[in-house]
Amino acid sequence: MTTTTDRIYGPQTAGVGRTVQDIGLCDLTGEYVYTAKSRTKGLLVVVFFSPESAPSVRALQAVQAWTHGVPTQKWTALGITDGDREQLAAFARERGIDGVSILVDHDLYQTRTWGVSHLPSIYLISGKTGRVLMKTIGDREGDLNAVKQRLSDEIGKIVAAEEAAKKAEEEKKAAEAAAKK
Repeated sequence: MTTTTDRIYGPQTAGVGRTVQDIGLCDLTGEYVYTAKSRTKGLLVVVFFSPESAPSVRALQAVQAWTHGVPTQKWTALGITDGDREQLAAFARERGIDGVSILVDHDLYQTRTWGVSHLPSIYLISGKTGRVLMKTIGDREGDLNAVKQRLSDEIGKIVAAEEAAKKAEEEKKAAEAAAKK
């Protein structure tokens, strides 16, 4: 069944379970940031927002708060919008947005490619597969808390897998050392 989003934006839109199209956009300093590289930490949270929209600002500030409450070693937060870099930098300073990298989508090409039709739209993306694990639209506290909880759960899985791999490697080395004796 073809969805309305697929008909309007195409079948590569970023919906739950789909693999996202990796993008590269300039941040507020003019440096390119690539989602493919950002995903290597483990997870990626992408917020499509408008600085003129109160719900967008609340959603962006919620994700900013997560950077203080959820260990950021395993995830990266990106905010994507259009506009003037200097004005967006002033917006970020005024609102204390420093844990979310603001990227500028001047022609909204990437926003349209992802099929974003409502702002704010928040995506939680697996770093390993590039698949959308969760998507929410708007700034409802319950929805934002659900994304934060899923982010925490996924980080827990990553940490547990890394610890298990480390333990297995240590056991392998110990077995090899014992075999040499």
